Amino acid sequence: MKKVKITPSMLASNHGNLRQEVQRVQEWGSDGLHIDIMEPEAVGDLGFTPRMAKAVQECCRLPVEYHMMLKDYRKGMLLFKGLYMEELVMQYETSEDSSVILWEALLQEAGNYAAKAGLSFAPDTQLKGKEALLPLCSVVVLMGVEPGRGGSRFQEKTIEKIKELVCIRKRLDIPQLVIAVDGGLNLENGRRCIMAGADKLVIGTALFHHPNPAEMIREIKEDKGESDDLL
Repeated sequence: MKKVKITPSMLASNHGNLRQEVQRVQEWGSDGLHIDIMEPEAVGDLGFTPRMAKAVQECCRLPVEYHMMLKDYRKGMLLFKGLYMEELVMQYETSEDSSVILWEALLQEAGNYAAKAGLSFAPDTQLKGKEALLPLCSVVVLMGVEPGRGGSRFQEKTIEKIKELVCIRKRLDIPQLVIAVDGGLNLENGRRCIMAGADKLVIGTALFHHPNPAEMIREIKEDKGESDDLL
């Protein structure tokens, strides 16, 4: 049985008391923290600033992963230079240039800022045609909602997309690729994502609003299935 990771999205936390929120998340048995870096021009919302991200890292003992939703990723990475990133994921659709050559260069450059680098795809983005980029990724995040729309309803098409990516991973022989899901997750659909083959879940609103977040994490992790039975 694989070990599934759960990383709370700090976008759903109380930004007025980040130190206390980080402490809470650590007590839940989380595997890391997830920080969204957004700009209104890209997704219509504003995420964490470099100063806020630094404040989180200074009081956090867990790995911190960054999800950037920007138009200019080179500029964005420079703004966060100096912060250790366990993982840096870039949203595919928001980039001003979607050429394979650019993404190859960006993924290589991201390796200078983070231990792991990868891409995130919106619900309506097809994986077909992106296969050349996947071996360059340590992680691929499949969005369950539109990027920047935290708290939105989970899109069921994501389940089939997870299964599709599991098949692509096997075909391309990249077993080290982590499949993550982010957006609209709760206890029920989180379990189904894991059954479909997801290795990691990024959970925001449902987790921070749960009366016992530690119990929710425990329940999701205990209910693991083998994806091969569903494909």
